[in-house]
Amino acid sequence: MHIAGICRFSLVGPGDWRVYRGASKDQHEAIAAKQVASLFAPARVEQRLATFEHITLASMKAQSDQDFHFLVLASELMPEIYRDRLSRICAGVPQVSLRFFPVTGAGAAQMQVMSGLGLSYRQTLQFRLDDDDALSANYVGKMRTYCTPLARSRMQFSASFHRVAFVNTADGTGFAKDLPFMSAGTAVLHHRRTIFAFGHFGLRKRFPAVSVPSCHSLILKHDTNDSTVERPPPRSRMTVQKMREYLDQNYPFLDGEGLRLLGHA
Repeated sequence: MHIAGICRFSLVGPGDWRVYRGASKDQHEAIAAKQVASLFAPARVEQRLATFEHITLASMKAQSDQDFHFLVLASELMPEIYRDRLSRICAGVPQVSLRFFPVTGAGAAQMQVMSGLGLSYRQTLQFRLDDDDALSANYVGKMRTYCTPLARSRMQFSASFHRVAFVNTADGTGFAKDLPFMSAGTAVLHHRRTIFAFGHFGLRKRFPAVSVPSCHSLILKHDTNDSTVERPPPRSRMTVQKMREYLDQNYPFLDGEGLRLLGHA
């Protein structure tokens, strides 16, 4: 069984972006033009390059099991100065395969990269990760341990874990709770389709689900998020001090810049 993560870095094209919900194909071109203006606004790109390097890729570098692929799907419409910087950032991680695409959906782009790497859906556990999220360093190893037997049985299945921490980057506070099949780190082995063909919370309803213990994911909450989460119950809220202790314990690979981006200067 191969393991491949897929990250959309400001990929322009139809998908589960809010702006595409309910839109017809005839509207996609106009939506893509608006996406370009929004996704490549200098302040947003600068922030995403920073979180991608110091949080997302930091978690990939720290994996105890280094036998995996990490596919980064980006847009040809990205200004050249940012394309060059993204390329330099990705060059430091051997697992990364960075590709730039014209306007396209994530599934089509993913299929091209996987084909070029000799990876088939039938033999690959796919996981998704946004460009401002992170996974605990044991993620790949745990997924391999718990999912390999099912892959050998030729089953189609989904996999997730429970503990997710949300960090408010404005003040460093946040909360942690059990939320299986939240997007960051959710995985599927499907013989024909990309993970982006399914809603992440719906995967456990559509396929047999594996619950992988002792893994964690980290999700940033800031002004450029495309999604929202529910308000935390009072008992799950963390002060700045409690969140810092949680980060030090579960994400020790974060450097000073990564912590600063999380509101912990």
